[in-house]
Amino acid sequence: GRNKEIIEIINEEHIPYKFAFDKDSIKGNINYGDSLFVNPTVGTLQPKSSTNVEITFMPRVEKEFNYNLCLKVKN
Repeated sequence: GRNKEIIEIINEEHIPYKFAFDKDSIKGNINYGDSLFVNPTVGTLQPKSSTNVEITFMPRVEKEFNYNLCLKVKN
């Protein structure tokens, strides 16, 4: 199967900031393979703006999965 979700990251501050998803958190457990895809993984949000992030889950095997995505924000 395959499932896609779109999330929105919002900058309500008056200054721009950079964001990046932690690559290890996207990989998850070593047994998961490449089952999770995030696009974009890095970017800059201008003040009072937002951006969409597409998260696609496409497992290679049938098993239980658990991901804890870590989003790092600078500034």
